[in-house]
Formats: sequence, structure tokens, C-alpha cells
Amino acid sequence: MKRVDRVIQHIADSLNDKDVLEVACGCAEFSYAASNIAKTVTCIDIDDTRIKLNISERTNLKFQMLDATEMNFVDDLFDTAVLYNAVGHLEGIIEKVLSECRRVVKPNGDIYLISSFKMDKWFLRDTLLRRLQENVEVQEIEPFLFVKIKNH
Repeated sequence: MKRVDRVIQHIADSLNDKDVLEVACGCAEFSYAASNIAKTVTCIDIDDTRIKLNISERTNLKFQMLDATEMNFVDDLFDTAVLYNAVGHLEGIIEKVLSECRRVVKPNGDIYLISSFKMDKWFLRDTLLRRLQENVEVQEIEPFLFVKIKNH
């Protein structure tokens, strides 16, 4: 089983038949895999240079080039937002990105920060978790660290 498939399996309840947003999607590996069970998946990134998968072959998957600190989505559009192996790329702007995620995710929706990268996990544990005001669930299933924020 591929690593991304293990992540999908672990958070399937938050993805299954849901409208999902992946922020800072990079190669879109997570979005592509999530589109197997999600109602819709929208993946965004500041550029499209890393995307290698054929996103257009999935009718429920779309990509937008978009700044995660200024999303052009209406409020309460998505059930779930996911940052998969992306936190380290957003370290200087993560609070603004999370603010935008809170705005576009429906009340009681889920926001996930998931990483298998050592630097991301260090930043999550030692810096970001101390700053978050919400109650968060943290779970480590090697090699991944899962941080789940319940949107209010």
C-alpha cells in the first residue's frame, strides 16, 4: 500500500463523499488518491510546476493556481481541508493559511495537517501546536503525524 493510501484510509471518515480542499498540493498525490472516495476534491497551489498526475481524468478533481493566504472561495464551502506534507513550505504564513482554511471549511468540518517529513513534524510539535488556540487531536502513526483541528 502506498503511503498516501494509508493516510486516505486513516482519515476516510472526513473524506468519504465530502467536498475536500487540499492546500499547497504540490504534486497533487493526496488529491488524486482522495478523489477515489471524496465527492469533490479541489487542490490549490501557488504554481503548477510539480503536478505530474493527469488531474483532468478525474471528473471530481480540479486544480486551481491560488495563493493559500487569499483563497477566492466562498465561506463554508468545504467539509474538509488538508495540508499534506506542506507545512514546512508554509512556515512563515501558516497562521494566515489556517485562518483561510477556517473560513472556507464548514462549521464542524475538519482541518488536517499531515506530514511524514521530519522538519514538518518538528515545526508542528515544537511551534505550531503551541500557537493553536483550538482543541486539536494529535496522533502519530509512523511515519506520519496527524493534527486534526475541528472547525467551529
